[in-house]
Amino acid sequence: MNKTIAIAKHEFKSNAKRKGYLLFALILPIFFVIITAMQSSFGTYLPKEIIIRRAMETPIPLPIIIPSIFGAIFSVTIFISSGFLLYGMVEEKENRLIEILLTSVSTGQLLLGKILGLGLLGIIQLIAWLIASLVSITIMPEILWMANIEEITIPMILLIILFFLLAYGLFAIILSGIGAMLADTRQANQISGIITIVSLIPSWAAIFFFSNPLSEIPVALSYIPPIGPITMAMRILITNVPIHEIIISIAITITTIIGATIIVEKKLKQNLLVYDKKISAMD
Repeated sequence: MNKTIAIAKHEFKSNAKRKGYLLFALILPIFFVIITAMQSSFGTYLPKEIIIRRAMETPIPLPIIIPSIFGAIFSVTIFISSGFLLYGMVEEKENRLIEILLTSVSTGQLLLGKILGLGLLGIIQLIAWLIASLVSITIMPEILWMANIEEITIPMILLIILFFLLAYGLFAIILSGIGAMLADTRQANQISGIITIVSLIPSWAAIFFFSNPLSEIPVALSYIPPIGPITMAMRILITNVPIHEIIISIAITITTIIGATIIVEKKLKQNLLVYDKKISAMD
């Protein structure tokens, strides 16, 4: 357990200093609050009914755009953290550092440590954006009206955090497995682009299921890994999702994570063994 914690600490410290992470986790949320404050100070107060009507009359209704933006931020937050795992795995294979690590830790400890360390980075990102959103809503409550959201409650926030953790865990396992099989960072760039597109599917689909977030399409997307948790978080934000759908989505995601973890750990061991044999043959 101590070795797993050591790996987690290393992953957290080394990736927390990345410019891309600092930009998205700290600078952009602060900038978002500043823009909201400026808009509120220079704006003119209008009744709730007028704001909602104007929001619906925009070329693309704001109640569609705002949840879609939330879904995109949610997806990017997940992918930044899990993407570090993909690139880290590939880089460590390229420079053979992973072979040195595996002389002192097991494959499971290495994988778990990386996921925990990067997961903490992801949680910090999510909390930063949640705080920025709550501060912005306090400054300018019209944001909720424009998004046609009644209110943000503690249970909603807790469920969103839960589905973030589930989505991150699943994407992290998938990307670590892919990283174990890739040969270089060029291939990692290609794969990460594809995975990014997949993670953004719920944001694009929000346009189609906004009018009825309880219809067949959003319900089906809530059950499909790995985008199910992202879709469910978006639906929780805009409607009262039946509790049985939430439970089913959680159960499916956890089952998928367990199955994917077993497969990835085996694939990681197999790839390293093959790689080691090639090295020894060359030596």
